[in-house]
Amino acid sequence: MSLSANPPVFSETEKFDGTNFATFETLILVAASSRGVLGYLQGTILNPASPQNSADLRYTPIAPNIPLPDDPTPWYSTTPSGAEWAMRDAWARALLLYNTKNAIGLGLKLDGTAAEAWTSLTSQ
Repeated sequence: MSLSANPPVFSETEKFDGTNFATFETLILVAASSRGVLGYLQGTILNPASPQNSADLRYTPIAPNIPLPDDPTPWYSTTPSGAEWAMRDAWARALLLYNTKNAIGLGLKLDGTAAEAWTSLTSQ
């Protein structure tokens, strides 16, 4: 199945303008679900490159051989590689940004994860 590389851009009347959240939310959830990135908005697909606790921050020697890259995972995978996670999370953030009028004025958080960006809109 071929998927567009870019997030969909809604019509001007469907973009979030501060007054139409119910419609916007439905469109975002459908678009994210159809692409397999809903878990990024919900925060259920975690960055595998991020340490989960301080014990993970200790020094670990690097293996002398160069590992082969992971096999690519499909977009709907809940276990992406770190690089895949970063790309898919950015796609989900772009979905929100491209479909929000005056993103800064409406409080869309752009400097974190897609889950943080989504929460910045849903918690208002």
